[in-house]
Amino acid sequence: MQTQHTPGPWTYKGKETAGAGGLLLGRDGEPIAVVYGEKTNPRAEHDGNIMEAAPDLLEALEAANAQMRIAYECVEAGRYDEALLHLGSMPRQRTEAIAKARGAPC
Repeated sequence: MQTQHTPGPWTYKGKETAGAGGLLLGRDGEPIAVVYGEKTNPRAEHDGNIMEAAPDLLEALEAANAQMRIAYECVEAGRYDEALLHLGSMPRQRTEAIAKARGAPC
């Protein structure tokens, strides 16, 4: 699927950015968005983390959607072990994307 947004990965540069709460940069280092300063927005770092993780969250959601569709088809066909394999492969990518959105090390 072709994306209409700036391709990831995105990087949030926070406190080292003068005059703003931070910048969201594309993979080539081009600015995508400004996160307003911490004096006007005490949640700037958290907002930046969520924005940085947006491409990963979208990819994880799309992958989970595809895996659920395949698992459903397997269950319909009576291939329960195969369905469990598809369901079991989903949590890691989602967990990593959520951790990134929360600012935790992956």
